[in-house]
Amino acid sequence: MMAKCSLAATLHLLLTCVVLISAAPHYSCKQQPMAGSHNLIQQKPPSMQVSFDDRLRLGTDISERPAYLFGQIRAVVTDPNGLIYVADAVAMNIKVFDQNGVHVRSIGTRGDHPGGLNDVSCMAMDRSGTLSVFDGINTRLTRYSSTGDVISTTKMDARWVLWPRQVMPLDETCFLALYKLPNAMPNGYVRRSARWLFHVLDKGSLNVNASFGELKDYSGAWDLMYDQLSQVNPGHFCIVDDGDVIYAPYVYEGALHRYRIGTSQGSNVGIIRGYSRQVPALTRLEVGHGAVPENVSFMLQSAGTRFVGIIHVESMGIFQLRNGHLIHFSKIRTNDGFLIGVELFGKNGLLLNYGEIGEKWSLHTVIDVIWKDDDDRFYISERSDYPILRVAQLGIIRLGELQ
Repeated sequence: MMAKCSLAATLHLLLTCVVLISAAPHYSCKQQPMAGSHNLIQQKPPSMQVSFDDRLRLGTDISERPAYLFGQIRAVVTDPNGLIYVADAVAMNIKVFDQNGVHVRSIGTRGDHPGGLNDVSCMAMDRSGTLSVFDGINTRLTRYSSTGDVISTTKMDARWVLWPRQVMPLDETCFLALYKLPNAMPNGYVRRSARWLFHVLDKGSLNVNASFGELKDYSGAWDLMYDQLSQVNPGHFCIVDDGDVIYAPYVYEGALHRYRIGTSQGSNVGIIRGYSRQVPALTRLEVGHGAVPENVSFMLQSAGTRFVGIIHVESMGIFQLRNGHLIHFSKIRTNDGFLIGVELFGKNGLLLNYGEIGEKWSLHTVIDVIWKDDDDRFYISERSDYPILRVAQLGIIRLGELQ
């Protein structure tokens, strides 16, 4: 199973002031490439037709009772029995549905009492059906049984585990978590571990056993702007059949990174060459201390420094299909909206085909590919007027093959 978490509602909780809004690329600017990646991109591969073929939609009827509606979809997972768990950051609970979309139960209520939730930073599901919920405000991990009972609660040490963005079981004893720590703590102490994006957490204590994946591997030399962006969204990963970790940086320029986890830490064992429609994928705007243009992707402010920019291509998620192929989704900005690009990779990491979903979204629509289950159904959070959850198969027609 592959998952990631939606981050939009957690931005105000960062230690710096961060604003993310829609993009339109028509301002005076300076190109800011991610060093070391864009020069590896190969030419556009053979095309494919690709679509989201919906099998189920949840939250579409606003006359339904609250159990069937969402305030904000933060995370989605499925369990071994096919039940769907949807974290709602407004109701502050986890709604459970069967495969036909019938509400089964809700887990958790707002608060810091045992089993209570004040945030869902991320969720993970193991093969036994135990649901692990990471709460960034309560700074703890709560484990629930398949019936919604609290199994245990473990405190997170916010010095070393803070707002995990994506978490997956690595084995029976450890989680692999993706998050970028701020460089300094409130007392001024500099975190040496802030350089890393991946952290191996002990399931019992949540101690950090190892960390790997330096931000500078993707952005060149350390850069404050990329550091701040990575605290909001550090990118996405999946763990493939051979145990390797495939990582897609948030600002996507067509390079995926493969890590192999050893006894002590992970080592970068190669780059998978993909395809990006626009390189550089980020434009940094020079606005000084003047007004910020309306349709930018982000505004970051830290220690008196302000960064404003447009992200043209961003990763939405990387997943492995049942046949061993990899699928990577990217959000592509256009002048009046955005498209979703899809790369299909073979088992050997070779890029086979590229296509774009046959739908177009406005700049004001929030969409995220959050989860893929064992039957290759994708779970897509989409919010225009109100949030809905789409459960869809990915329809692919390959129009050519590499020679």
